[in-house]
Amino acid sequence: MQTLKKLSQITLAIGIVSHLAGCAPQMAPMLVMPEMPITKTDTVLINLQSEQKKTLNENVVQMPNHQVLAGSSLVINVPDTHFSNNRKNTANDTYKTKDFFNQAEQQIERVLIGSGFRVISRSKLEAKLRDLRDAARCSSLDYNCLHGQLSNDMRPILEDTKRKWEKGELTEKEYTDKARELYEKATNTSAGRTREDGQKELTDISEVIRAAQSGEVRADYILQINNFETDKDIYLTSDLRHYPQVREFINTYPALASLINNQNMIFSCAVIGAQLNAQLIHVQTGEIIWIGNHELTEWSAGAAGVSIELGQRTYPENYNQIKSYVDAENTPEARLFRAANKTSPNIPSIVMKTDLTPSIVTRGHCDKQARADDEVRSQLTRAVARELMETIKVSVNKP
Repeated sequence: MQTLKKLSQITLAIGIVSHLAGCAPQMAPMLVMPEMPITKTDTVLINLQSEQKKTLNENVVQMPNHQVLAGSSLVINVPDTHFSNNRKNTANDTYKTKDFFNQAEQQIERVLIGSGFRVISRSKLEAKLRDLRDAARCSSLDYNCLHGQLSNDMRPILEDTKRKWEKGELTEKEYTDKARELYEKATNTSAGRTREDGQKELTDISEVIRAAQSGEVRADYILQINNFETDKDIYLTSDLRHYPQVREFINTYPALASLINNQNMIFSCAVIGAQLNAQLIHVQTGEIIWIGNHELTEWSAGAAGVSIELGQRTYPENYNQIKSYVDAENTPEARLFRAANKTSPNIPSIVMKTDLTPSIVTRGHCDKQARADDEVRSQLTRAVARELMETIKVSVNKP
């Protein structure tokens, strides 16, 4: 009897629990975060190059009916005025134009010798030139000679000095000293330098030709250096859109097309440049038989360069929006609401976006002002001299 009573109590308890369980509210299942595409990054490397408008051959011309024979003698003429005007004097300037030109001159001589020329030292002709100048000097008392050598603005001074001497206002020595002073000033100005500046007197091409035509040492040709700038500051502009690898990169990621503009595609860099302009003169006839002009920058000469890295980043733009929606739908309240109203979740669709990552310089430098690098300048100076001199055609066959 007691056992029966216990069984009845257990059955009643089970019934109550079952009843209570059947009345518990139902909850919708948890939402699972959709699988998101991975963020993809990619880059392209561009080695900036200068866009040369003209080739070297377009800047060189040689007389077709004049044959330059191997074994011809040649002297290089470099006016000293070139050095005094080539570079501005600045404090703590370690770049010395003459030092760098000496390297370039040696490069010129090597190419010319390799082409078949016999290169004569300038000192041989300088000695002859001094003799010719000294022989042509006017006497201090030769008024007509002095007057003919002076410029129009200096002649009235000599005329006034002569009148004062004739009137007895000046002694003969005072007159000759003043006349000699005017003459020295005139001859120094015409030569573009003072005699005290040194022994390099090959400044006037007509005098050089005279010196090369006479004396024990003769030259068949004179290589006249008209301009040699070894420290030009040049701005090079490069549009990344002109490079095939950049166009291919944009085609791979079409979304980049709308992000491309001049601001992120055009780079302007200050670089070092060198320019050489020269002509080859046949001493016997005075004919200019070759003219050449060449310019190189540290980029085109391969002495230095700049590499730019351009990149893209493709990623799910609305990741945070999707995650916030899933988190909100997984709260107990939201799950009870979906279960009670029998609604389905509406997870936002994934939206992908592509960004253009900022371009960065990975090699070299792209500045607003060129950097004074002596080694780069030295390489550039030698390269522009070598490349231009190699265009002079020398024949080993006699005409």
